[in-house]
Amino acid sequence: MTSRSKTKGNAYERDIARRLTETYSQTFVRVPTSGAYVGGVNAHRAAALDQHQLAARKSDVQAPSGWNINIEVKNYADLPFHQLFTSCKQLDTWIDQLEQVSCPGDVDIIFFKITRKGQYVCVKHYSGLDTSNALPYRDYFIFDLDNFLEKNTESLKLACLQL
Repeated sequence: MTSRSKTKGNAYERDIARRLTETYSQTFVRVPTSGAYVGGVNAHRAAALDQHQLAARKSDVQAPSGWNINIEVKNYADLPFHQLFTSCKQLDTWIDQLEQVSCPGDVDIIFFKITRKGQYVCVKHYSGLDTSNALPYRDYFIFDLDNFLEKNTESLKLACLQL
């Protein structure tokens, strides 16, 4: 039986896939294994996969062919936002998970939802990224999801297709 937290995470992965599909008029899909196939303790599996097999299994949401993007999706009850100004262990863990399966040239991005707080994006800096209204964190920037898509829809697509 699937746990409530897994069901909640799967639902948000589908929501993000749907939102990206609507935004770009291209199909983004939730990966059934949600990145766990080559993430965490299963990282050794990545060495046995070719580039296309890895691309299909590394992210929580699979982008259309030709997009060089690594997407992690999180849905949590809480995040200690005050730690974003110094060091946030939870966010560091998510970034480490993201970077563990990232390929050279990928745009690395985390979509996260915090219950009763909002939806956010944590994206590694890329050329053309409009960082106004963003909070810098390590090599990343944190945005409100709607604000990110409003300001960076085209730049994200260009970065993913040109890298």
